[in-house]
Amino acid sequence: MGMRGRSLEAEVEKIDSGGLALSTRERRIFVPWPLLGLAQAPDCNEVTTLRWRMHCVDPDSGTRDFWSGNNNRWSLKADAGERIPENERHIYTGVLEVELRLQRKALLTVLGLPRGPPLRLQVAEPFSICLEHRQPWDKGAACLCGRVVPNRLQSQSHARCFSTPESYAERWGAMVELEAAASAIESNDSRMLCNVHVHWEPRQALQRGSFSVPVALARAHKLKFRGLLARGGERASAWLCMREARRDSRQAWCGHAIVVQAGILGECGELGLDDEENLKNVDGRRSITVVFEVLQEFSDSGRPEEDAMIMMEFIQKALSHSMQHTAISEVNPAPRKDDLPNAPLLARDIVLNRLQEATSIDKADIGHWKLNPSQDQGVRQALARPLMLVHGPPGTGKTRTAAVLMTLMAQRNLGSKCAMLFAAPTNRACDAALHYTNKLCEGHFAERLRARVEEDGDAECSICLEGNPDIVTACGHVFHKACVAKALQNTSRCPLCRQVLKQERGGL
Repeated sequence: MGMRGRSLEAEVEKIDSGGLALSTRERRIFVPWPLLGLAQAPDCNEVTTLRWRMHCVDPDSGTRDFWSGNNNRWSLKADAGERIPENERHIYTGVLEVELRLQRKALLTVLGLPRGPPLRLQVAEPFSICLEHRQPWDKGAACLCGRVVPNRLQSQSHARCFSTPESYAERWGAMVELEAAASAIESNDSRMLCNVHVHWEPRQALQRGSFSVPVALARAHKLKFRGLLARGGERASAWLCMREARRDSRQAWCGHAIVVQAGILGECGELGLDDEENLKNVDGRRSITVVFEVLQEFSDSGRPEEDAMIMMEFIQKALSHSMQHTAISEVNPAPRKDDLPNAPLLARDIVLNRLQEATSIDKADIGHWKLNPSQDQGVRQALARPLMLVHGPPGTGKTRTAAVLMTLMAQRNLGSKCAMLFAAPTNRACDAALHYTNKLCEGHFAERLRARVEEDGDAECSICLEGNPDIVTACGHVFHKACVAKALQNTSRCPLCRQVLKQERGGL
């Protein structure tokens, strides 16, 4: 087994707001605070306290085992000229809190390369901090994903990327993968799996291994294992930072791996993104088998001994990035077994530049919305085409145009079960647009009611047949609010035409 780095004794030279300045016999090393994965930023004095909080899970523990507070806290110190005492310590399932009182001139043990940043900080056996995958954005993400992912992006030309669904999924899947890894590192919300027994597959080109976690334990600690969304360009469903647990940490094997499979033997195939609910119906005594592949370029050569216990930092992919892979897989579906073409999809036509240029314009009368010529044209084109881009600088009425468009689309789809999705970069932008739409609808239907009363003279409520109705529905019938509210207790449809009513006060 070949080690990529060697153990170095480093003296704490300086503690400042940016991090730790360390010095060895050969060189100086600066370790920024973000690389240490601390629970909170430390004070910058001659003596400081570094604090870590880790959610730890022992696969052999029970679902009711959970240690926290003083029962699962380590208090360590390293004074000037001294190392952290090497006492025997244990990690229990629960929240492990580690406090290290560190003084300037104290001695720390780091694993490092002859040149470049350090790879790992040894705090106290069996607890250490990987500094390699916590590096800034591109370096840390590449450590978790492997160099093949960024290399894939650099090697593909723009023309090839958008020629087929497969090449599109490959490129965008790689971009999502790097972003997901960087986001997971920054969130610092991983799980520490301790005392894991790994079954290593026979030696082959790809170094693979597997381990098992009881279903009940995975549910209790929200360990979300699943297989790959391969059609979405996904290469890893999660990541592992592994270290061999042994007394002599200088000889411990270290490596990084990607999770490629997860399932319950004899129960089902691979676990998917939507199987979290299904696991509630599975016997908790069953085990989830997780298969991983070691990234050779970011791992020590060889492998640990067959009976060695492994410490694993399990880094989960966020749901938002998993859903992006799902969306990409819809653009790149698997071929049908009957050899027929896949169902058409607007998103696929857009990203592959297969959408035919449209010139159609809606001819409906929308003059009562009082739009300016450019807004009127944008709304008419959007109503008649599958895709429309309306853009403009601030203050040109984009929100009003979107509000009118949503109102018109809702009017034209009253009897259908489809829904309208409005998306914006922030919640505030969404709230502003929806408030504008609601205000616009209320004003529009108030005007419709006034015009209806003028047209019909003494208009009557269609339920009680008395005068002075105060609401008009989207389907054009007038009622009293109290009458229609009572009618809607039994049905959600208009009492006259049976059209679906969206709200009691009329409108949309």
